[in-house]
Amino acid sequence: MDKKSEASLHKEPNLKRRAQRVSLPVGLEVEGHLYETKDISVFGIGLDSFHRALKIGEEVEARLILPFKEASLALPVTLVCRRAEKGNCGFEFKDVTASKRRAIRQYVEFAIEGRLDDLETVMSSLALGTIESPVVEGLALAEEEQAELYRKFKRHMWFWIGFGSLVLLAFLAFVVYNTVFTFGTFGVVAGRSYQVFPKTSGTIERVNVKVGDFVSQGNVLFEFYKSGILSNLERVREKIKELEEYKPVEENEVLKALKGIYLFRKTEYEKAKKLYDQRVISTKDLSFAESAYLRAKLRYMEELARSNRAVPAALSKMKARVEELKLKEETLLRKLEALRIKAPISGWITEIRFPVGSYVTPTNAVIVMESQPLFVLVEVPDWELTRMSPNAPVKIYSPLTGKYYAGKISSMDVPGARASSKHTLVRIGISGVADIPIHSKVKVWFTNKAYHAIRSLL
Repeated sequence: MDKKSEASLHKEPNLKRRAQRVSLPVGLEVEGHLYETKDISVFGIGLDSFHRALKIGEEVEARLILPFKEASLALPVTLVCRRAEKGNCGFEFKDVTASKRRAIRQYVEFAIEGRLDDLETVMSSLALGTIESPVVEGLALAEEEQAELYRKFKRHMWFWIGFGSLVLLAFLAFVVYNTVFTFGTFGVVAGRSYQVFPKTSGTIERVNVKVGDFVSQGNVLFEFYKSGILSNLERVREKIKELEEYKPVEENEVLKALKGIYLFRKTEYEKAKKLYDQRVISTKDLSFAESAYLRAKLRYMEELARSNRAVPAALSKMKARVEELKLKEETLLRKLEALRIKAPISGWITEIRFPVGSYVTPTNAVIVMESQPLFVLVEVPDWELTRMSPNAPVKIYSPLTGKYYAGKISSMDVPGARASSKHTLVRIGISGVADIPIHSKVKVWFTNKAYHAIRSLL
């Protein structure tokens, strides 16, 4: 039976109805309009909407269409409106024959049982007439007939007592098994998930890990292209070295020339004094030599004073430039460090979302890691959940390590997990530090809920 033909059963309050309503893909043709019924019972049907306004008690002629796998069966019926509110309409069948009511009941039963290919049985029910029972009084049995009836009753009684005892023993064995023994299945080891985001935008130059690797906190996971930053850093360091090695001299070229003139004029003046003492030159010549000597000395002393004032200023300016370049060096180093993305935690690499050459931003999770504490995810059939309880002890076996581990049920129906409609995802915490490889399969045994409760009381 396909999904469209399945009966939809709904749990609802205990209302005073003569028959249970079910939702089936039954059609209803009324006044040229075709509807799909909301629900149906052997006494009436419900619709989500109607093409015109109805009054309570109003009768309409319709055809009830019962779809089967190979064909459909149309039954002419008279409907009486019993409810018309908020777009919902409820109708009651009026003067429906026993054969039609029997056909509707059989269709509902077949739809629930998945037997919508049995059109012949429903057709036979329509063709079968209604037989009134002629028996109006109780039958008077003879003594022999009463004795034979009593013997048959005893035989049937002992048969059903024996059969009931076997069923009871099987039930008790089932209860004991489900109380003492455990449910076993397989699960997958997982860890706390952590996404690694870059601190800056860039193009990935190198990925230093692969899926399945275990990395320690601080290990470099991947790196961006950094050639431009490295060249800038090299230039800054060379400039710092050049400035630190530069030492301003006290005497520049002008000062050296003035000093030479000053010494020469001084020598000439001393010679002139000797010649004057020897009465070789006149007083005028001595005065001229002295004047030239004093002018040379004055110019030299002025340049020397100016040079001495300029040296500290140059040194101060050089130191400021060095400090500026060192700050730039630190900035480039931080940028360089930001291009080397390190592991924030110790754990296993479970996913690499962007390969080498990809351009990523701080909003892109490049790598996904999982770390301790480890836990186990198990898909458990829904009918087994009643035998489990939170914090119940669980035994875990890893075929890869060959070891048994203790665990406890930490949660059921893990949010965001993918599980089928008939299974629930159960999370099991592993006690202590486990050495089980991530994403490996393990065998899990659950302790029964009742058995766990009894043991906790002892």
